Amino acid sequence: MERRMAEVALDDMHHEESRWLRVIALHNIERLVDVLAKDNILGRTDSDPKPGEMDDEAERRNATLRRVKATQVVATLFADVATDITAREAANAVWLGASLADLGLASGSTRQAARKRWPDLGQIYRMRRWLSGHHEPILRIAESLTGIRPLTEPKKHVPQEIVNSAYDLLIEDLAQVQADFRSGSMVVEGETSDIRIIRWQRLGELVDKRVRLVVDLIVPHDDFAEYHIDGAKGMLAHYDAINETPSR
Repeated sequence: MERRMAEVALDDMHHEESRWLRVIALHNIERLVDVLAKDNILGRTDSDPKPGEMDDEAERRNATLRRVKATQVVATLFADVATDITAREAANAVWLGASLADLGLASGSTRQAARKRWPDLGQIYRMRRWLSGHHEPILRIAESLTGIRPLTEPKKHVPQEIVNSAYDLLIEDLAQVQADFRSGSMVVEGETSDIRIIRWQRLGELVDKRVRLVVDLIVPHDDFAEYHIDGAKGMLAHYDAINETPSR
């Protein structure tokens, strides 16, 4: 069904657009076929001598057989790479708020088929939804931890420099996440071939790495500090509950 949908989409394009895409595909495939056909990595493709062959027919026949094999290898390679790219883009789409139903529609299948094809995306969807509904409380709790810094001390046997480093990382990442949400953009990193949607991931990492580390290293001096630390612990418990893989 997915292949048929792709074929329909290609057929529905304007003739010049379709032709342009086919030329690009042909050019890249032929380049790879040329490389493989000239190499020895494909193994033996030479045929036995044939009756009535003349001149350089045997040489050219064997070269053409290598191209047949090379083309099959390239077709498999393209299919594998396309699968990887599709999975990456599906994950990016979910980080941007797409549902499994959206993915099913885009890929010419159903919500159930999308869940089966990309089993990790359900968890990404739940995390993205939780983060989007709690990003303001998360930022407030992270800010409160930095505010109570003078009212805390390291846990027993924890060096002060370890706590200082944890706080510095929290402050740095909090500033980055705050900038992300002021940017007016989804915020990405990487090149075109490997783009990662990072605004929501960095918010999640602020909770899971920075807030968690500080909470694990400090104890409060008074009830006010304890109240804010308990709030951070409650948020971490909620994060962990959302991040658990559901039983199947």
